[in-house]
Parts: sequence; C-alpha cells; structure tokens
Amino acid sequence: MADRPARNEFESQARRELVAIVRRMLEGQLPFMEGAGTVRGLQYTVGGVDESDDDFMAFNLIQSETDALPHQAQRHLWAQSALMELEPSIRHAQEWASGFAPAACRNLLARFTETSEGTDGDLDRAS
Repeated sequence: MADRPARNEFESQARRELVAIVRRMLEGQLPFMEGAGTVRGLQYTVGGVDESDDDFMAFNLIQSETDALPHQAQRHLWAQSALMELEPSIRHAQEWASGFAPAACRNLLARFTETSEGTDGDLDRAS
C-alpha cells in the first residue's frame, strides 16, 4: 500500500513523531505496551491511513489487551505490593507483543520514514 504524502506541517510532524516512537520500540528503548497508545493516537493525525490499517491495529490490540496494566509513568501511584503482583503480567504482555509488534513497527518505518524525513529511494515494506 502506498500512503499519500503529508498534506501539511501538522501531518508531517505527526509522521516524524510516529517514526521516532516506532524506532524507540524497535531499539528496545520503549516497551511496546508503553508506545502503543501514542502510535494509536497518531493514526488519525499522520493522514491518509485507513481506520482498519493492519499496522496500526496491532497497536490497538496491544493497548486493548494491556489497558489494565500500569504504565511506567503511573507506577509511582501504585502500591509496591500491587506492582510486584502485576510484574509477571507486565513481563508476559511485553513478550506477547514482541511476537508481532516489531513487524508492525518495521512496516510503519518503511511507510513513513520516507515521507517524514524526505529521504529518497525505495524502502521495502517488511513483513
């Protein structure tokens, strides 16, 4: 699928943000469950993306399946005993997401790096 070019600076900025987030997830700097909400929020601001886009839907699934788990920024609000009890679930969720999220990240990079950074050349869409 060929995504259309950004139509304005707002879409260009959203695409740059998307590329930065997915790179951080691929590099292991940001857990998939932490970045999923941001990716989902950017789906409608990058422009030209269908509501049922498979790559974005992967992050919808992650967000949906992990919404009961505390994110890093929320953990200071939780009791240590509750966090310790949830740690296996958090670890399992990250391992689960690691089974499919990297492919979605690579696809999003292939689709939006060129348009967000102005590079030339063909980027193969990873599967």
